[in-house]
Amino acid sequence: MVNMTDYEHLITETILTDGDIRLCKIDGELVYLIEGLAFENDQPGPRLYGLFQSDLGRYVQRGQMTAIAQFFKLVGNGLIVTRHIFYGLNRPLFDDDNMKADQEKIIHSRKPPRDYRWKTRYELEQISAPPGKVFVTIVSKNVKHNSRFPMVYGWVDRWNWVEEDIGLPEAPINWVDRYRKKIYTRP
Repeated sequence: MVNMTDYEHLITETILTDGDIRLCKIDGELVYLIEGLAFENDQPGPRLYGLFQSDLGRYVQRGQMTAIAQFFKLVGNGLIVTRHIFYGLNRPLFDDDNMKADQEKIIHSRKPPRDYRWKTRYELEQISAPPGKVFVTIVSKNVKHNSRFPMVYGWVDRWNWVEEDIGLPEAPINWVDRYRKKIYTRP
């Protein structure tokens, strides 16, 4: 569990707490804080990941409601139980004014038994996970916003289901070619 004592003075208001997700007002911004696993200094440990509410709102504007359901049920409750953590993408990526963003991405993968979607406007529906797939969450290390949000280890960029690798359970297909290195596997 992340010790929030050092950061509570930065949080103006906690608006929502749902499992491992907290919606907080920090420095005038609404930020979802998610407890997740990170691997640093050769040790796994809990860290906080973030997503600006405005970024999640873009999914709503595009009508991607299943992605919203997945954020709350799979990303929010899954980063702490991730099976594998990979570091760096094996393809060039310019992101957030960073020419080397590909080298700094952190990738979490696991194989949850279920997926989620919206059943009605106010109700989520649990469904079976897509067969033969793993759930992947891509994160950017917190560099750009570190002074405003020092409690955030990394920012959630995107999430989706990917074909599973036949050689490494709960890893994306061709993970050796996709990522620079595997840095952690939960026993």
